[in-house]
Amino acid sequence: MILAAGNALQYLFFAVLAGTLLLQLIPSTHRPALSIPFFVPAAAAALLPAVSFVPIVQLTRTIASGRDMSFFGALERILFQYEVGQSWVVLFVLSFFLLGIFILFFHSTGMPRAAAVVGLVLIMGMIGALGASGHAANAIPLIGGTLHFFHLLAVSLWIGTLLMVSWFAVSYKQWASFLEWFTLIAVMCVIIIAFTGVIMGQLLTDPFIGSWALPYGEALIWKHLFYIVILLFALFNGIFIRRRLQQSTDYNPRQWLRAESLTAMLIFVITAFMTEQEPGGSLHYENPAFLFHVLYPASVPDSASFQLQLHPITILSVLLSIGFLYLMAQSFHRGRSPFSVFVLGCMFVLSAYTGLVYILDFV
Repeated sequence: MILAAGNALQYLFFAVLAGTLLLQLIPSTHRPALSIPFFVPAAAAALLPAVSFVPIVQLTRTIASGRDMSFFGALERILFQYEVGQSWVVLFVLSFFLLGIFILFFHSTGMPRAAAVVGLVLIMGMIGALGASGHAANAIPLIGGTLHFFHLLAVSLWIGTLLMVSWFAVSYKQWASFLEWFTLIAVMCVIIIAFTGVIMGQLLTDPFIGSWALPYGEALIWKHLFYIVILLFALFNGIFIRRRLQQSTDYNPRQWLRAESLTAMLIFVITAFMTEQEPGGSLHYENPAFLFHVLYPASVPDSASFQLQLHPITILSVLLSIGFLYLMAQSFHRGRSPFSVFVLGCMFVLSAYTGLVYILDFV
C-alpha cells in the first residue's frame, strides 16, 4: 500500500511539473490567466525524490535481511550497483537542479521561457531515469525503457496541463484560444499513450487476454476503460464548453475540468497499484484478481488457458455500457452536475469490465 501511494504521488508530481512548465511556454493570449502558488511546483520537485525512494527502502530491507547485511550496507550497494538505485540517484540530482530553477525564476504569474525549457529538459531526464528501471525496461531494456519514457512523458504533459488549468486558472476568457493548441497536444499525447501502452501490455502480459484473470491484468483493463472515460470528458469539454463560452463569455467550466482531472488522478492510483503487482505470471503462481474471483467464484484450474466466446452476460453488459455512454453524453448536453457524469462513467467501466470477463472461456 505504501509503495502504491508513493507511486501515485510520483505520477502526480510529474504531471504538476510538466504541466506547469509547458504552460510557461504559451503566450498569455493563448491560455487562461493562471495563478500558481510557488509551493506547488517547488514541493513537487522537492518531494519527487522522496516518494521515489520508497521502493528503494523496501528493496534494501529485503536484501539486508536475505544476505545478512546492514541496512546502510545494502543501501549503498543498491544505489551504486543496481539499475534501480542508479536511476534514483540520477532522478535525485536532476530534481535538485529543477528545484533550484523554481527557486530562482518562478513566480505565481509565470517564469522566463528559457528557464521553462531547461526545466522540461530536466523532467525528460528524470522520466528517462525512471523508465530505465521500470517493468518494461526489465523485460526488454532499450525498447521497454523507451516506451516507458514516451508513455509517462505524454501522460505528464496532457494530464499536467489539464490539472494546472482546472485548479489554478483565474480567468477563462482565453479558453477558445487555449483549446486550439491544447486539443492538438492532447490528441498527440493520447496516440502516444495508446501506442506505447498496447505494446508494453503485450511485453508484460503474455498472453494479454489470459492476464485479465490476474491482479496486474485486471488493473490494466480498468486503466484502459477509465482512459475511455477521460477521453469522453475531454471530447465533451472541448465541444460543449466551447459552445457555451460562445453563448456566454461569463461561463465558468472549472467544475467540468476538475471532474476530468479527478478522473485522471484515479488513473494514477490504478497505475500505482499495478506497480505492486507482478506483470507476468499465471494462475499457477498467483491468486485470481479480486473482481475476477467475484464474477467467477468457482475455482479455475492452475493450468487453464483462455479463449473468447460470446456469453449472454457479455451482450447485456455491452448494451449497458453503451447506455451509460449515451447517458453521459446527454448529461453533458443538458448541463447536469459533473459528479453525476463521473458516476455514470464509473458505471460504464464496471459494466464494460463485466462484459470483458464473461467473454473469457476456460479450456
